[in-house]
Amino acid sequence: MRAFIKKYNTLHNQIFLLFSLVSVISISAVTYIGYNKFSSVYNDVVQAQLEQTSVELNSTIDAKYTQVSMIASQVSTDEDIQNAMYQMLGNPEMAGLQKQTFKRTLNSYYPYVDSILDYRFYALDGTGLFPTSQELNLIIDDASIQKALDAEGQLIWVGQDTKSYRYSYAIKVIRLMNHSYENSGFLVLKLANDFFDTRFGDRDNFIQIFDNSGRFLTGQNSSKLLFSDDGEISISGEPFYVVKSVSTRTEWTIYVAQSMVSYNQEIQKIRLFLVGIAMIGVVLGFLLSWIIASYITSPLKRLIEAMRKGPKRQLLHIEETNSSIEMYTLHHTYNQFITDIERLIEEVYEKQLHQQQAELKALQSQINPHFLYNTLNTFYWKLIDDGKDELAEYVLSMSALFKYSVSSSTTATDVVKLHEELDQIEHYLNLMKMRLDERLSWSIQCEPELKDVQIPKLILQPFIENAIIHGIEPKRTKGIININIQSNGPKRLSIIIEDNGKGIPAAMLEKLNKGTDISTGIHHIGIHNIRMRLAIHYSVNVADSLCFSSDEVRGTKVSLVLPKGEIEG
Repeated sequence: MRAFIKKYNTLHNQIFLLFSLVSVISISAVTYIGYNKFSSVYNDVVQAQLEQTSVELNSTIDAKYTQVSMIASQVSTDEDIQNAMYQMLGNPEMAGLQKQTFKRTLNSYYPYVDSILDYRFYALDGTGLFPTSQELNLIIDDASIQKALDAEGQLIWVGQDTKSYRYSYAIKVIRLMNHSYENSGFLVLKLANDFFDTRFGDRDNFIQIFDNSGRFLTGQNSSKLLFSDDGEISISGEPFYVVKSVSTRTEWTIYVAQSMVSYNQEIQKIRLFLVGIAMIGVVLGFLLSWIIASYITSPLKRLIEAMRKGPKRQLLHIEETNSSIEMYTLHHTYNQFITDIERLIEEVYEKQLHQQQAELKALQSQINPHFLYNTLNTFYWKLIDDGKDELAEYVLSMSALFKYSVSSSTTATDVVKLHEELDQIEHYLNLMKMRLDERLSWSIQCEPELKDVQIPKLILQPFIENAIIHGIEPKRTKGIININIQSNGPKRLSIIIEDNGKGIPAAMLEKLNKGTDISTGIHHIGIHNIRMRLAIHYSVNVADSLCFSSDEVRGTKVSLVLPKGEIEG
């Protein structure tokens, strides 16, 4: 498993997986939110349609009730009915004489509402007048009778027939219009409840109507009465959405039930459609993620291939791409890096070549140094035997100086301690004093803690030699050389060499400070060689600290700053 991860754990695959994950999460979130939003909107639409249907059904039922109420008003105000009720007012026994009047009059009203099965007339005391003498309180309760009296001619709904739930009664008082609207009796209507029944929508949808007393009046599924507020319910395991409304005219409660089976089927279709769209989106997201990952990583792949296909020990430049600022910067930086490496390789190669050439020249210049040492020692002891001690000391200084100079080509290191370099300068100055005598004097000042600092061998002696040969010797006045070595901060030391000899011309001084190698004869030591040795021995650019200042009257000053730490041999 670890090997598999290591093999495929590439930047391309990481970007692909990241973009794919983001696309899957985004598409899933959008699908989920869209589905919930659509379901909510669809549910609101169904609910609104159902509420609208409830309002329309309520209006229809109110219209039917108004129709019955109008028929009752027309019957109660019919002129023949008014006269008959007036004649029977206080004389119920005359009802038999008025039967033909009631029949003839009612026959003209039956066709208007065929659901009104019977019109019944009663005296104020409840005695039956037509078509039967049955007492009113046997079919109508006293509370409804009182409501009819208080309603002053308005039709009052009584409710279901106690003998059959299929029928209901309504009652109103008959008022005599030509006799100061005096109450003369009651008109009772017997109606078939299915007159108010209605259907809507699919066969699975239904309504139920309950009168103002909460008794079932009409509707479908009477075996499963709906006593529920608005919302979803389950009937025999089937989901329904119920809307409840109350008529302001009749105070009846109407329940409208909408089957949710078809609704759920539509939602399921929408769910499948959204899932299909989401799957297509995921596939497109994967494809787009792969394209984006390839577009981003292709410049990096070209960079890697360029690094892998480069010849051995050779780095290749690559073409800089403009696909993005980041990739352009990466390629440009890589090319600059290759350029810097090539330059450093060339510099190291040149340093090694110069060092090899210097070592070869040193080897070529060795002409049996032991023979020369022995010869000088023979001169020294001969001079001692002859009592020429001063001359013997000069020979000893020359022997030590020669041995110190030649040994740099035969040892494995070209680094000495500062005090060793200063000792050899002292030997050299002693030899030069033999020739210049009183015309040469010098002083060497060095802080004690700096004497063990390592420096390149013979790095100072050329400046002393140039000061004598090109500065002091051409003048006839007394020459002075001052060497001052002191700390320059915690990590550096400063070396200053001054003389009062003949100064350096301005043109030559400018070339020396620029690092140009100038030769003025066989005694001149090239400053360029000193700069090269400093560059070889120190990792930092110490050669730039070498500075010359000169005046043709007051003399020359050479300053150099070196690190105190270890240097390369």
